[in-house]
Amino acid sequence: MKRVFILAGAIIASMSVHAQNENDLKTNFNAFRNVDFVMDLQRICTVITVLSLLLAFILTIIRLFLDQRIKHSLIDKGASENIIAQLLPGAQKENRHVAMKWFFILAGIGLGLTLVSIFQPLGIHSLAMMAFSLAVSFLGYYYFSRKAGQ
Repeated sequence: MKRVFILAGAIIASMSVHAQNENDLKTNFNAFRNVDFVMDLQRICTVITVLSLLLAFILTIIRLFLDQRIKHSLIDKGASENIIAQLLPGAQKENRHVAMKWFFILAGIGLGLTLVSIFQPLGIHSLAMMAFSLAVSFLGYYYFSRKAGQ
């Protein structure tokens, strides 16, 4: 019975969303041709990206600091090097792989944006080029990590 009410509510809500007058249908509004909308979208995306990068940086610094504290406290307690090595695996190798992963991802994004700027106008093919370039960059990282693991 709940499903029937949910389905009926969804149908009624979708009909109210499509209720438009004839003037709106004639104007054929395209949001991405509206300069103010595009500028607001760019600002929002920029703020979200900068905040996420800043928070990732802060979390990485905190993790490194806490790992160092744990290592020093284990050394002060007299734990052997094997136990410390098992609890805290080598961060240098992991950091190199993280750096290479970000290199491949950012190179793929750069390649995709370059292709999008070359093949104008913007459309669905732009998304396809970005997706393909990111897929190629992830494939490159996969082969790198497989080769580095050997």
